[in-house]
Amino acid sequence: MPKSLFNAFAFVFLGAWSSIFGQTILSNLDSEINEIVEKIRPSVVTVSAIIPNKLHDESFFSFLNETDSEHPQQRETFITNIGTGIVLHELGYAVTKSSVVAGAEHIYIQFSSDTTYLAELIGLDSEHSIALLRFEAPNLIPLKLGNPRLLRAGSWTVLVGNSLGISSAVGLGNINAVYENGLLQIAVNTSPGNNGSPVMNSNGEVIGMVSGRLTISSGQQNGVASGTECALVTPIDHVLKACKNIMTEFVGTHGWLGITVQPYEEKLPQVVAVLPGSPAEKTGLVVGDVVTKINEIELQDYYDLKKIMNSVKPEQYLRVQIKRNGQPQEFQLKASRMPDIPLFSEMSEALVKNSKEEHTMKFDFNNNREQKQFERRLLMMEKKIQSLQNQLKNRK
Repeated sequence: MPKSLFNAFAFVFLGAWSSIFGQTILSNLDSEINEIVEKIRPSVVTVSAIIPNKLHDESFFSFLNETDSEHPQQRETFITNIGTGIVLHELGYAVTKSSVVAGAEHIYIQFSSDTTYLAELIGLDSEHSIALLRFEAPNLIPLKLGNPRLLRAGSWTVLVGNSLGISSAVGLGNINAVYENGLLQIAVNTSPGNNGSPVMNSNGEVIGMVSGRLTISSGQQNGVASGTECALVTPIDHVLKACKNIMTEFVGTHGWLGITVQPYEEKLPQVVAVLPGSPAEKTGLVVGDVVTKINEIELQDYYDLKKIMNSVKPEQYLRVQIKRNGQPQEFQLKASRMPDIPLFSEMSEALVKNSKEEHTMKFDFNNNREQKQFERRLLMMEKKIQSLQNQLKNRK
């Protein structure tokens, strides 16, 4: 066979093989990412926080009002913060970033099925910027936890969250730094709606939660500043530690009745569960009771009970009026201290048992040469993946 013909044949063959091989890699990568996303979709929620915002009424016609001009009236408007949350436990505990829900009057959790639930803020951990939420929902599927200590430098991770309020936005990126305080830095594009998003390892286990973003400057290209977008990620073991601290404080300062309620005919709270050994069970409350009054406060809706219980302390007595089968009844309950819930401690211990800290690798970003080499390698990999994605789309 002539040499020129052989070269041409080899070029065509290798080109075809490269294309087939590239498509195979992309198909496998696409399949694995889709599998991870589908597996965790029921455990990733949209968190919407309704935050009051008081504005001074200083309109042009405000001088017509009879009120003191030195003390302008206030108009209350509302701001809606949107972030992402992670279902941690089947008892109805979820976490998000504290800035998403801080100061909120109402918090809602929405699943990918569009089902929405009212959530209660258990507490905030300022050290780790974590908010712990509690809500009532059936058949919850918590995410499986992975150990962030087992990740290697350059490990691929998958981020699933809300990009500007659009759920199930997926990002793919590499771990490129581990800070002394434990925060992970991942090269992936993020938006404000990604705060609170889970970050998964290649096994579909959550290894951290997005807590912020930054841009690493790489100088200027053609007179325009450029840089690498990165997400700051709080490791899941830090998240569990924060949840444990929040629960410890909450249990010690909040009274507990031991009932689960939901809106009755979309209004008053109705008892749907009574926990064994709780003050509610000892007093005689049963499933189906509709709560109408606490002490001297007539309940207008389901949310009133939530507000009242947030201020109830252990050992405090409450007069609870209900309707049972349409007939009014009154009970006197003594709120107790909420039982200790060791779930976050147990989850942390399980992670520690599987810890192999020697697998942790860190990048030395004081070394400019190492940083530039890694960024070039990452950029080349991203371009290859994007090119393969385009080929697959065109083929479809």
